[in-house]
This record gives sequence, C-alpha cells and structure tokens, in this order.
Amino acid sequence: MERGPPLLVLASTAQLLVSGGDERILPDPASGRSRYGCGAVPEPDLVALGSSTASIISGPAFAAAAALRERCAEQLRSRAPEQVYAAQMARQRAALLDYCGLDEGDGVAALLAASGTDIHLLAAQLCQPRHSVMLDPSETGSGVPAALKGRHFSAHTAYGGAVAADAALNDWHGGAFTLAPRREDGSLREPAEVDAECAAFVDQACDAGETVLLVLTDVSKTGLIVPSIATALALQKRWPQRLRVLVDACQFRLAPATVRAYLAQGLMVALTGSKFVSGPTFCGALLAPRGLLACGAGAAQPAGVQA
Repeated sequence: MERGPPLLVLASTAQLLVSGGDERILPDPASGRSRYGCGAVPEPDLVALGSSTASIISGPAFAAAAALRERCAEQLRSRAPEQVYAAQMARQRAALLDYCGLDEGDGVAALLAASGTDIHLLAAQLCQPRHSVMLDPSETGSGVPAALKGRHFSAHTAYGGAVAADAALNDWHGGAFTLAPRREDGSLREPAEVDAECAAFVDQACDAGETVLLVLTDVSKTGLIVPSIATALALQKRWPQRLRVLVDACQFRLAPATVRAYLAQGLMVALTGSKFVSGPTFCGALLAPRGLLACGAGAAQPAGVQA
C-alpha cells in the first residue's frame, strides 16, 4: 500500500506568529510578551500608543492567520510541505500586489521578509552598493545601518540560527552615510539643507564611479520624508547607472496609489504589515520592478541572503 507524505503537525496560530524572526519577536517565557511589550494574540481593550514596531495584531488579522493555518493543515494531508509553502507564498504575494492595484502584467516582484530591517538587508544584498544613504536610525530602526552595510543586525537570524551581531554576512560589505534631520536639541533642520547634504554625498560618490543605494523614508516615526521625493528622483535621473533608490514605506502609512507611483519611477518599496495594516508585529515585503534587479521567486540569491 502506497503511503502519503508524513503528517506535519502545525503549531498554534499564536506560536506561528512569533516564529521565523530574530530575538525581537520572541516572547518572554514568564510574560508571554516580546521586548516591545507585544503579545501574539489580539488585545481589543488595549489603547495602542507605542512606536511603529510596538503594535499588536488585530482581531480580523488574527482570524485571517488562523484560517490560513487551517488551509495549510488541510493541504498538508495530501501534499508535501514544500508544495504547500510555495503555493501559499505565491498566493500571499499575489494578494499583496492586488491590494496595491498591481498584477503580474505590471512586472513587479514581491519578496517577502521577516521584518522591515530584513527588507533593508535584502535590498542591500541584491544591490551590493559601495555606499548606502539613509535617515538617522532613531527615526527608522536601530538595526538598519548594519543591515545596509551587509552585516548581521541581530544575534539571531530569521532562519533561527545564532550569529555574531555586526558580523559580515558574506564577502560583500558597504558603508552607510546617515542624514540627520534634527539638531542636537531635537529641533528640525531646514529640509533644503538636509537635501543638499544628501545630494552632495551622492554626487561625489557617483562621480567617483561608486554605486549608491539611497533610502527615501516615507514616512519616519515622527512623520518626516527624508530626503525629499524631488531630490531622490532628481538624483536617480542624474545617476541612472550608479544609483538605486529604496523607499522605506515600512508601516504602510501611504496609499496604494503612492506605492504604484514609486514603482512606476523605477524605485523599490519596503512595506511592513505591523501597526497601520494591523498585522503581526514583524512581517514585510520588498516590492521591486523586475527589470531593476535580478530578483523574484526562484531567482538565485546572494549568499548573504541565505545566511
């Protein structure tokens, strides 16, 4: 008698939502909460006043995750885990593109990642620039500079492996130049001054024959867009062969039409599902025009991504 594939028993929905990431997602054994104070199940009576990362999944989102778990469990009765995984990942990519008003004919790849920081790491590994330019990490995420430089930003990877934080992922590594939007007293600098500083660095590096990844943050934790969209687009037009632009739209605080507009300009877009989309604390996707990068489902990835 021919036997089917071995039965795979899935963990609970709550357990699955706090797996597949670095130590930021892990719950404390005593409290059941992450270091951001977030649990894995909805808390409808909670008034959420935390930062973008410190958010808890909503009731409808948890129900959707539970339904997905049930579909996977049912399919695993007759199909191999790899087949179920690939099919559901493809469905998730298609659903995200559909939400943004895109389809397969638009030529946009959706690469899923464990967190916003992982998305920056992925973009940097795919581009492997000599320099990255980003907003001050206090406005975005503390691990982003390391990720953009090709280094581990945590002591644990999304694959569950223990690593040395700040160690190189592979042979490639780059530098990170940060833009400070505020003075030491916290007051805002003139946006034109910050834009000029950004343009000067990019122009000097590109003129010297070096490649640059520019991170356009839309928007930061305090509501800033840095550098300005006009500056980023002007630099991209000036240095089409040496500059790549990644829009940090993590937390998804912009309209789908804006996402499409960025992609139409040849920019990559980083999105996460926490906070404003009310998904789990850590999850995200990198959207990129397929012609911009040799990326996508089934494409060969740099060794640093596999790390």
